[in-house]
Amino acid sequence: MRYFYSFDYLINMINEYNKNENFDLNESKKKRKKYKFNPKQLIKNNQLSIETISLYRNKLVNQILLNKTGIRDFLKYINYINNFDIYDVSWLFSVIVKSKIINKCKKVLELGLITNNDIIRKVQNFLEDNSSYIYFDEVFFSKS
Repeated sequence: MRYFYSFDYLINMINEYNKNENFDLNESKKKRKKYKFNPKQLIKNNQLSIETISLYRNKLVNQILLNKTGIRDFLKYINYINNFDIYDVSWLFSVIVKSKIINKCKKVLELGLITNNDIIRKVQNFLEDNSSYIYFDEVFFSKS
């Protein structure tokens, strides 16, 4: 998910550069550390563009993310495989994370690691409210 946040950050940076057309590189040099990858300099030298970032983002979705069998099976299960778009990646990651959290809560409850009855009731209510997510992790997202 951090790659998609990075893509959005870089696209916003390029848009900002296109609006202003003059980054103050001297000021940014004072604030930044020595890194090999300097997006402001790459934007200024026209080595980094929205098209390049979009191309990498599309490759990441189509060649890596959608090649995972569990993710493909999940999208087929909900009949969304043909409608999946780059903008749905954050939704997909939220479903994956939520299903993993719910699966962990279920395991903690089964092992009896919680002794407080109030907390047990809250976890049980949480599991009941999100019962559709309980088996997603085991069925879809544990596959490689």
